[in-house]
Amino acid sequence: MTDEIDIIKNISGICGIILPIIFILSVYLSLQNAIWFSWTENAISDMGRPEYGLEFFNYSLIAIGVLLLIFTFGLYYSMNKYRFGPTVLALSSIYFIGVGIFPLPDPNHVDFSSLFFIGFPIGFFILGQYLYKQKLKFFKNMGIFAFVITIIAVCSPLFLIFYPGIAVPEVLILIPGFFWCLIYGVYLIIH
Repeated sequence: MTDEIDIIKNISGICGIILPIIFILSVYLSLQNAIWFSWTENAISDMGRPEYGLEFFNYSLIAIGVLLLIFTFGLYYSMNKYRFGPTVLALSSIYFIGVGIFPLPDPNHVDFSSLFFIGFPIGFFILGQYLYKQKLKFFKNMGIFAFVITIIAVCSPLFLIFYPGIAVPEVLILIPGFFWCLIYGVYLIIH
């Protein structure tokens, strides 16, 4: 059984490592073809609207959601089968998949996006509580990082006071969250 768990952790770690890479690459490539896009006027999902012909952006969102889901299995096993935090993060990954499956202007898109942007920081808050209580300094630091992601998520809507678009608040939540996964992914592979 230990060999199977090690394989799961390694695969999960790889998924965690490539999460931010795929996200940044997909945003970068989409921006090259979306000269109309404004960080202060749009949502990131606007790049996946079918009328703009950038459907690959939606496929990348689905892929990122799948990678995040696989990553949560490694979290589960590395945390001595602690379920609550990894489960909430797994649910948010399913919502992220829904964001890609139901691109704007589909009315389901807003529901999936809202559930993701609620569940993702809640998952990090729960993980932060668990990790901060651990003895190893790495876990404590990852717990603090998870709390920072939660604080960023809570504060990021303040950006909407100045600009109508939600792309910046979305990126402020996603990039630190995905980099947290990258760092923990490296841990999963090494340990």
